[in-house]
Amino acid sequence: MGAPGANDLIAVFTSDSYGNVAREEYYGGDGHTVGVVGGLCTTATNTREYRIDHDYTAGSLKSSRYFDSANLPLGFLAVDQDIDSGTGLAHRSRDSAEVQPVRAACIGLL
Repeated sequence: MGAPGANDLIAVFTSDSYGNVAREEYYGGDGHTVGVVGGLCTTATNTREYRIDHDYTAGSLKSSRYFDSANLPLGFLAVDQDIDSGTGLAHRSRDSAEVQPVRAACIGLL
């Protein structure tokens, strides 16, 4: 561990009322500077590079969406699932092109 640097990556995680990560925000990184004054807790965060918002149902991740530095949503969901509210299990999911994968049925052999 060294002293904070101008090209460090700063990740800020915000939780919802249940303790789930509801938002991730990323500042700085290679080629991008952050204002480093004093310790990390007093660092002035400049323009956010991107953020990810997460939505949960019954304690399970339902969706994740990326936003660019101008707060515009990218045109896809990184995670897109239908959650059974009784069990908290995903019963349907779609890829980033909003296509639901075809799953082979399991056939029991006697």
